[in-house]
Amino acid sequence: ANGKFLWDAVVVDVSKDPETERVNGYLVHYKKWSSRFDQWVVPDRVVEPNKVNLEVQEEVLQDFNTANDVAPIMLEKMFAYKFLNAKKRARSTPASKNEIFESAFTRPSASRDEELLGLLKGAILIIESALPRGSVGSSTNGSWNPQAAALWRNLVKDAQGPESLMRCILLLEDAISPDWLHAQAAQLYSAVPKQWRAMGEASLPAIALRVSVLDRCLKYQQKKKKHIN
Repeated sequence: ANGKFLWDAVVVDVSKDPETERVNGYLVHYKKWSSRFDQWVVPDRVVEPNKVNLEVQEEVLQDFNTANDVAPIMLEKMFAYKFLNAKKRARSTPASKNEIFESAFTRPSASRDEELLGLLKGAILIIESALPRGSVGSSTNGSWNPQAAALWRNLVKDAQGPESLMRCILLLEDAISPDWLHAQAAQLYSAVPKQWRAMGEASLPAIALRVSVLDRCLKYQQKKKKHIN
C-alpha cells in the first residue's frame, strides 16, 4: 500500500530486528515491473490480498483511472485546473484542454499502470499551464523560457514510465520560486522523499503524491512580486 493505493506485489525478502526477531521491513517486488523498482517497505504497508483488500484496490483504481469519460473529471478536481487559462499565467500562450487531456487518454486495452501514467502526465501539464506569472523564470533569458518550457512539455508527453516522468516533476519543482509556495509547503514536502532519493525510488504512486503536494502548495492566485531568472 502507498497512500490510498494498493499495488500488486510479492515479498522477496524480510528484515528482522536482530535482538527481538521482530519483522521491521519487507523487500517487495511489484508485479509487471522491473526489479529495479523493488523497494523496502515498513510492515504496515503490506496487506494480505484478501477479498476486502482486493475490493478496495479495485474501487480506488476505478476512481482514479483515465478512461476518456473519466480522466477530465478527475483532472478538473485539481486546484490548478481552476487557473488553467486564467490571466497573468507564466505560459506565454494559453494551453488548450485537448493538448493536455490528449496525454491523459490511453488506448482502450491499456493496463491500469498505463492509464495512471497518462493521468499523471495530464495532471503535471495542468500544473505547469496554471503557474502564475513570476513563479518561474519565463523571460527570454529565464530558466523556464518558452523554448525550455516547450521542451519540458514534450518530455512529459513522451515519458514512457515512472523514471522519466519523475524527472519531469522534479525539474518543475526546481524551476518554481519558493516565494510562490504556501507556508505549509515545508511540512507537506517532508512527507515525500528528497529529490536525490526520489529518482531512485521512482514509481507511479510516488509521482502521484508529489503531484498532489505541489498542486496543494502553489499560490495560484498570488500576483507577481518580483522578476526572477
